[in-house]
Amino acid sequence: MSKYMIIIDFSCAVRTLKILSELYYLELHPQIIAAFGLNAGRWGSQCGLVEGALLFFGVYGSQNSVNKEKITDLCHKFCSEFQACFGSLLCKELRPQGLTLIIFLIFVKV
Repeated sequence: MSKYMIIIDFSCAVRTLKILSELYYLELHPQIIAAFGLNAGRWGSQCGLVEGALLFFGVYGSQNSVNKEKITDLCHKFCSEFQACFGSLLCKELRPQGLTLIIFLIFVKV
């Protein structure tokens, strides 16, 4: 019989990074996850969805020998397209109702 544990994660950036890493079979070192503060201290600065994606591009690109200039260009294009689509890169502008905790419950087989 399988055991399951529940992971509670409040960070949009970490959740985005984990989802992308699972989709692209990228193993993440625990220090990468630990480097993120809980929603950047709920300051309302750069959107965690953007932060997580940018970090993924950097880690994935470096592990697959993509040159830094190409990674930088990809990050710039992503930010540009995100801002064009959603009107901002700032969490406090994207979520004007305030910074409420988002709880992701994930069942992980252990």
